Amino acid sequence: GMRALRLKFRNRPPALAALVRRTNNRAFSGTTTEKVQRRADFKELCAEDLSFFQEVIGQSNVITDASELEPMNKDWMHHYEGQSKIALCPETTEQLS
Repeated sequence: GMRALRLKFRNRPPALAALVRRTNNRAFSGTTTEKVQRRADFKELCAEDLSFFQEVIGQSNVITDASELEPMNKDWMHHYEGQSKIALCPETTEQLS
């Protein structure tokens, strides 16, 4: 645990010691279902956006189905959940540019 980590790095450089002290006071585990408030100055996704993306990368490469988006909206540890309404899956570098 943390005690073993402290013993292992007993003779650590001062910068690393400060980082470990700051990190020890944070909780990195747990889950959150709290919805983050979207900034008002960010644009909302609209039908025109969807049409544009489908035209550029193809309809099959634009994912809007909630069940398909669910795993994409979770972090790798499944602690945090995003709110994306769309995923774009371009197949070529030309579609990105």
